[in-house]
Amino acid sequence: MSKMKKLEEYMTIRCPLWEDVTRAECKEAGVNYEDFDCKFLHHEVDAVNGTVSYFYQCDACDTVHEVRHAVETDFVYIGECPSEENPFKKYTTHQTCQALRVQLRTQFGTEPEGAELLVKYEGGADGYTMVCRFDTRFPLSLAYAYVLEGNLPEKWSKEAIEVLEKITGRPHVEVWKRFWFESNVVWCYVDNVEMWEKVKRTLKDNNYETSPLAARRDPKSTYRFGLYAEYTDDYTLADFFRDNNMTP
Repeated sequence: MSKMKKLEEYMTIRCPLWEDVTRAECKEAGVNYEDFDCKFLHHEVDAVNGTVSYFYQCDACDTVHEVRHAVETDFVYIGECPSEENPFKKYTTHQTCQALRVQLRTQFGTEPEGAELLVKYEGGADGYTMVCRFDTRFPLSLAYAYVLEGNLPEKWSKEAIEVLEKITGRPHVEVWKRFWFESNVVWCYVDNVEMWEKVKRTLKDNNYETSPLAARRDPKSTYRFGLYAEYTDDYTLADFFRDNNMTP
């Protein structure tokens, strides 16, 4: 969703007197199904008993319904990055979580009272994830948390990419200098990250038959590993890795 509706619109429940009614039954009876959505009215905190009550009412009946919760602070998991992005391709999860927090605030608004977007460490070498803390004493914080949980963005936003570039000091879209790579297994031009990953997989598998231009080489020959044609002898492979932010 590109823009979040007012949080109050998410503070709804199904009328407990009509919770088993289906859309088909409503249509047959000529009743509007949406009339059974109870709108949030207000809440009351009982500090003595440690509970908070949310009060609702719908257009289908005149009864005010009370839903009681324990007073608690908890959180829901959001994720490490947008659903269609690879969090481990170029960034750490701590970096992606920082960018995701900016994107969520831009798209859904700043956290209401009682809610907070946090980067939570889950263990491991790079085990960070984004969570949203909520406090049941503040109903909008609960609504905000569950709205985020169910509406994770698909792609990085412009604002998030700017954060990633600022954190890492390099462009989000890498511009590759075309080069010639040659070994006794692989020989080809490389000009993008996908091709470089393919070269590394081929080297790891040591699969001569799947290497580019294999028919032009003698599989029994041994060729020197390195760069050719594009650079002089004083430009090493290590130099190229450094200039293009690559991992051997």
